Amino acid sequence: MAELIGVIASIVQLASLAGDITRLSYGYLSDVKNASKSQKSYLRKVSALTDVLLRLEYALDSSPANVSLPGIDRTILNECDEQLKKLKGELERKLSDRNRKMERLGMKIMWPFEEKDVKSHVEVLERYRGIFAAVVASHTL
Repeated sequence: MAELIGVIASIVQLASLAGDITRLSYGYLSDVKNASKSQKSYLRKVSALTDVLLRLEYALDSSPANVSLPGIDRTILNECDEQLKKLKGELERKLSDRNRKMERLGMKIMWPFEEKDVKSHVEVLERYRGIFAAVVASHTL
């Protein structure tokens, strides 16, 4: 029971982190004209991860106390948490630095990630979305 409560708390935290990343990313991309294909893909992936984490959180909240979660263990939750915190920190840092530079120069805001970074982030987001989506699918059958 205590383990399940810990898992639920971790999923709530992950959903919150993913939501923060989605909010920051949407706010930033709305200021960038002509976003690239990979930037749009990144935004879709972070939104999809947020959505699946919220669905998993809802499914767990409405399930019996003795539910099992095949496919989710502490390692996956910790890795995902670490990756999302890293992404959020990187996004916040780059947003802050670039906004200051752009404002000083009177220029438009630019997307903070290089193309290779965007692709790397898309892969990470897709990996975790897939893991959690499989759990949601097996849990709601």
